[in-house]
This record gives sequence, structure tokens and C-alpha cells, in this order.
Amino acid sequence: MYALYQVFEPFFLRPQYLFRSFLQGRALHFQINKTLFSILVLIYPLTDLLRVFILRVKKGKSPFIADQNHLHHILHKKGFSPI
Repeated sequence: MYALYQVFEPFFLRPQYLFRSFLQGRALHFQINKTLFSILVLIYPLTDLLRVFILRVKKGKSPFIADQNHLHHILHKKGFSPI
């Protein structure tokens, strides 16, 4: 998880340097708490899992049998590429 954090670290707000970087004309650096970042990374798959679980139960199907209701399947059908 730390490697993922290092990749995205420049995109997260680093408040103590924001104003100073802006005044000096430097590119703004962003940082966020590592715990918060880890939670944010996990929110998408967990909410998608919960959404599909609820849809399957509403349809009277087992929530453990695979189908094409996950968001990445829907986006792929609409023409979006995973790359």
C-alpha cells in the first residue's frame, strides 16, 4: 500500500507548503494522511461490492454467484477501456 501512496503522493494536498509554493511559482505538491489515503483507496471496491450484493439480493439471487453488474463491467460494455 505504501508503494501506491508514493505514486499518488504528488497529487495530494500538503497544506503547509501550499501557500509558499504558490508564491514561489513552484508546482503545488499535495499530500494526505496515509491512513486517510488507504481508506479512500478502499472505498470504491467496497461500495461497488456492497452495491452489487444488494442488487443480487433484491433480484432473489445468491450474492455469491458471479454476474456482470460490477461497475467495471458496465463501463466496459459502454466502450470504456481498462487501459
